[in-house]
Amino acid sequence: MKIERINSQLAKEITLIIKNEISDPRLVDELFTITSVSTTKDLQFAKVKISFNNTKNAKTYVEILNKASSYIRKLLFERMDIRLIPQIVFEYDKGLEHSMQINAIIQKIHEEKENDKNV
Repeated sequence: MKIERINSQLAKEITLIIKNEISDPRLVDELFTITSVSTTKDLQFAKVKISFNNTKNAKTYVEILNKASSYIRKLLFERMDIRLIPQIVFEYDKGLEHSMQINAIIQKIHEEKENDKNV
């Protein structure tokens, strides 16, 4: 199986596992997106970048997922048809948060220009 297909399948399965199998109450009903999965060619490690709707608690959510990574890996082994399931490391993807900050700055600049025109 090609690495790109493995990454795609890992992203889908990990999403389902987090939604349906992780019972930590802090993650229940939390909106998240797996933005990328990067697996090494030898299938030893996979870096999973994830963003959350609630950015204030993102660090805590990532810690929860990293603590649950061996359980997630076990479930992946049961669901996927590959010879080796990589060790999973979750990282918070700040890309969405940065985009929202940039949009807020641009919006503020536009509002200031409009206010200057009206004065």
